[in-house]
Formats: sequence, C-alpha cells, structure tokens
Amino acid sequence: ILLGDAFNMRHPLTGGGMTVALSDIVLLRDLLRPLTDFNDAPLLCEYLESFYTLRKVYKRISNM
Repeated sequence: ILLGDAFNMRHPLTGGGMTVALSDIVLLRDLLRPLTDFNDAPLLCEYLESFYTLRKVYKRISNM
C-alpha cells in the first residue's frame, strides 16, 4: 500500500507528505473497517483498488 510521499511526491518544504499520509490512513481505515477476513485476497484487492480511486475524491473534499 502506497501512502503519502510514497504514492506521489510532495514538496519537502510544505510538509504535505505527512499530511497526505495521515489522511490516507484515515481513508484506508474507514474503507477496510467492514472487511472481516484479510485472508480473502480477491476481496481485499477490490477494497484496495477502490482506495486509490477514493483517495483522489477524498483529497478534493478535504481541501474544500
């Protein structure tokens, strides 16, 4: 799972990488909350694929 600066570079002077990483953690926590079996790889992959899509939407909402 790529979070914060690992997913896309932020300028080091703004400190945005840590902020983005923390918002990624909150989004991922909320997304995976209903998942009961982390050994179900196909289902886990579906959730993680939606994370990368929702991450863009969540970023736009949190910046408003």
